[in-house]
Amino acid sequence: MTNKKKKQNNPLLENAEFQLEMRKIESNTERFNSIMANLKVIGITGIIGYFGFRSIESIAGQETFVTILLDFMANKSFADTLKYILIFCLSLWGYTERKLRKKNIKRLGTRASFLEAKIDPNKASSGITETGDTRAGD
Repeated sequence: MTNKKKKQNNPLLENAEFQLEMRKIESNTERFNSIMANLKVIGITGIIGYFGFRSIESIAGQETFVTILLDFMANKSFADTLKYILIFCLSLWGYTERKLRKKNIKRLGTRASFLEAKIDPNKASSGITETGDTRAGD
């Protein structure tokens, strides 16, 4: 009979070794994810730079809207230029504000019409659209 010593299994030692291996794997995974995130940023920046360069290259030497606008503004006084810029900015603000107001009227109007129908189901409609506009025939 040969006398071989059996290696005793120590659950605490096995658990510690397992935890150590898991930490190594997690560390490697975090490094890999960090490298991939950096490569993604570099790649996106490169693509934006490439297409930006190509777009500028394609209009080089040609007369564009910006050059026409700058030529127009160069022949005006500072007060006139400021006036045109203000008119453009305020028009843009008015358009955006009106668009947002209609969106909010539509969003809030559905709730109001639901509550009105719940209170008085026989109430006649005024004919106003969802966005608060009057009827087309008015």
